[in-house]
Amino acid sequence: MNIVYRFANINDKDAKEIAYVGVKSWYDFYQNIMPYDYLKNRMDNLDIEEVKTKEFLENSNQYTKIVCEIDNKVVGFCYYMDSDNDKYKNHGYLQSLYLLKEYQGLGIGKQLFQKAVEGLIDKGYNKMYLECAVGNDVINFYKKYGGKVVDTTGYHINDFSIFVDIVVYDDLNKTLKLLSEV
Repeated sequence: MNIVYRFANINDKDAKEIAYVGVKSWYDFYQNIMPYDYLKNRMDNLDIEEVKTKEFLENSNQYTKIVCEIDNKVVGFCYYMDSDNDKYKNHGYLQSLYLLKEYQGLGIGKQLFQKAVEGLIDKGYNKMYLECAVGNDVINFYKKYGGKVVDTTGYHINDFSIFVDIVVYDDLNKTLKLLSEV
């Protein structure tokens, strides 16, 4: 198995594979969080998600986009950036981290998380925040590496609402140390 971490490319292959990872991850892990019909509709209309992802890759220069490939197939990705939230303006922001279910347990999510933390440190941050859907078990992963839930907020999507926990890291160097110990 050949595992490669790299920056996402602005091309149809990456757009297609990143869209699939994002949509499939939601489908596999959010069925207790979001309506099944909404998740199934996204799976059934992957071509629409591919177009959106290609536009995002082309037009979202503020994000750093990293993918994990196994044998030339994207199986996970993360996006991070400077915070655009006034409440967390001195923090970096981990906007997303998704991994296909069948690749969990191999340390890939941890490596993507570490690359985002290192990238934010390189940008001058020692603090970071992220949002994790309430009910998503990955919250335990984020807490394991020093994240603390400080707030909960909601978003309206189509005809339903979703709530997310705001997870804050106050010392990214400490987070890196925890990542290397476990």
